[in-house]
Amino acid sequence: MNSFDHQLLSVLLKTTPDRVFFKDAAGNFIFANEAVVANMGFQSLSEILGKSDFDFFAHEHASVARADEERVLATNQPMVGKVEREVLRDGRTAWVSTTKVPLRDAQGRVVGICGISRDITELYNKEEKLRSYARDLAQKQVQLDQELTLAREVQQALLRGTLQGSGEWAFAHRYLPIGPVGGDFFSILPIGKHQVGLLICDVMGHGVSAALITVVQRILVDELQRFATEPGVFLREMNRRLCQIFGQASHPFYVTACYALLDAQSAKMRYALAAHPAPVHIEKKSGLVSELPAPAGPPPGALGMAMEIDYPCAEVRLEKGDRLLFYTDGLLDLDLDSGQNWDKPDLLRVVDSSLGVPESGFLDAIQEAVRSQSPRRRFLDDVCLVSVEYRDGVI
Repeated sequence: MNSFDHQLLSVLLKTTPDRVFFKDAAGNFIFANEAVVANMGFQSLSEILGKSDFDFFAHEHASVARADEERVLATNQPMVGKVEREVLRDGRTAWVSTTKVPLRDAQGRVVGICGISRDITELYNKEEKLRSYARDLAQKQVQLDQELTLAREVQQALLRGTLQGSGEWAFAHRYLPIGPVGGDFFSILPIGKHQVGLLICDVMGHGVSAALITVVQRILVDELQRFATEPGVFLREMNRRLCQIFGQASHPFYVTACYALLDAQSAKMRYALAAHPAPVHIEKKSGLVSELPAPAGPPPGALGMAMEIDYPCAEVRLEKGDRLLFYTDGLLDLDLDSGQNWDKPDLLRVVDSSLGVPESGFLDAIQEAVRSQSPRRRFLDDVCLVSVEYRDGVI
């Protein structure tokens, strides 16, 4: 190895946050980079040379580490990426991914161990939370349908209590997961005397994995309450947090979403879309049923696809008696025979034909009319419907 190679190796060992160390066959340190020295709480390499893990780590951890090294020495086989809980003698703990390989001299004889340890505590804790959620969901799948029903009833009760006496907005919803759990959900955010936020989302796929992501999103809704008056900002911040949380996931995912700010005082609704169907506007005076236009500009991607995405807003004026229908695209995903097609124009016709149904059965009528288009009368994806009637605006 020439001097330039030595220089590159020295720079690498000095700058990498990974802990690189070398030990003799007895397990004593013969070299370590600055990251190892700092992790052990020392200032210079000389303070750890000639010592072993038993001088720095709790006895149980040091014993396991030494057993790993003896196995590598005896078999000449490396230990790669072992995830272990590292416990220092001063009580500090961390989760690390450790690799240990045989160290050979110029004649090829095994004379010790070369190791690399990477701190993965933050990632491990996130994954452990996800594993915990997944275990809980797996154990409760049989009960989850009942719990989802109860959760919806509680949510509606809370909404009625929050808006009691305002008389401005009337909400209704229907939720139809195709399995015990689903990936669609909605949340209603009371903001002020006249403003309400409405978020509806659809996680890619369905079942436990999709439901797990909805759990995270429900938590994020509370965290993002301060952005609730700006639909585009609300979706942008939710996207950022989802990317931060699931950026290390082995499989990609995305969430389509629509967030709307309903303002009774201005008689307007501002909304932003993340690759989600636009709401349907039902005008009371004219009886016109139409899909609201997407915000101007190139359509932004779904949540979770890229860290920095801006979500433009659009605005619609409302009149007393107008209704809005928010839905997930499972409503368009029917089990059809080959050659059949079902799309938004068909949905608009169904909505139009359901206008004479009493308000209490409006969403049921839409859902059943759509389902009847399928020879097997079933959807292929979760379906969520939310309707909003503007009852008493200030125009």
